[in-house]
Amino acid sequence: MNRQMRRNQERFEAKKQNNYNYTPQQIEQLLRNHNKRTILAIYATIAISLHDKNGWGKKRICRLIDESISQFDCITKKHVTVEELLQICKEFDVEIK
Repeated sequence: MNRQMRRNQERFEAKKQNNYNYTPQQIEQLLRNHNKRTILAIYATIAISLHDKNGWGKKRICRLIDESISQFDCITKKHVTVEELLQICKEFDVEIK
């Protein structure tokens, strides 16, 4: 086997190998971390908006976040669905899309 054939063989072997060897558990952990960061970003933007626009202080914002965390717990424990929560919001004329 000459040098060109060896190089071609090496290139072919390199293409066969996956450069991303994540286990399903690692992928699940990455998604959990990503979802957590997204939720934290949503809470932060809501807190900043309520503070800047409506003058809410630490107590009100903390109460709101605590209550919404309990709502998230209800969703994860399957006590209520997201669709049911959206329907409740529609009842007091707030439509979330």
